[in-house]
Amino acid sequence: MWDAEIKAAHLRRGQSAFVGWDEPRREQLLKDLSSLIGSNRDFALIGVAIDKTKVDTAQADRLVKPDVRSLELLLERYNQFLHRQQDKAGIVVLDPTKDTSDDNLRYFQSFLQTQSPNLKPLHIVEGTFFAKSHTSNMIQLADFCCNVFFREVTRSDLSAEWKAIRPRFWRVDGRVLGYGIKHWPS
Repeated sequence: MWDAEIKAAHLRRGQSAFVGWDEPRREQLLKDLSSLIGSNRDFALIGVAIDKTKVDTAQADRLVKPDVRSLELLLERYNQFLHRQQDKAGIVVLDPTKDTSDDNLRYFQSFLQTQSPNLKPLHIVEGTFFAKSHTSNMIQLADFCCNVFFREVTRSDLSAEWKAIRPRFWRVDGRVLGYGIKHWPS
């Protein structure tokens, strides 16, 4: 199906576009897709894992809300990544959730871009763009990678998918922690 949306959770459960697919066929697609991503040097992944049980709720609002804090940590790492690239410029594209939340995240990104010392010099061009996942193959691949990353963080089972995509997480001098993978609070 050329217009089917790839969502890792649906693929794993045989839902939506994957209704009627038997488990071996779904497992093969998981394996093939993760291998394709993992072997493609044009992919650079950045993941932020937030342990909600360790968040100090007495802190400022932006340090307590995982969606806001994760965006801040992602933007910092993405800006650092861009700084080390030849082109040095990039945009942020997110899968939209709710119009009001999306506007708030866009304003928050603008605030961070002017106020955060961790975003200097700034390499992120403009504010956040939003693209619905069903209209963007790259958003679907990002969703897939997020699902694999989330499962590894929560289960630590070293799945075949995780082993395949792990090399694509951004590294500096061979280090992935603090660069391509951030755990917060640490």
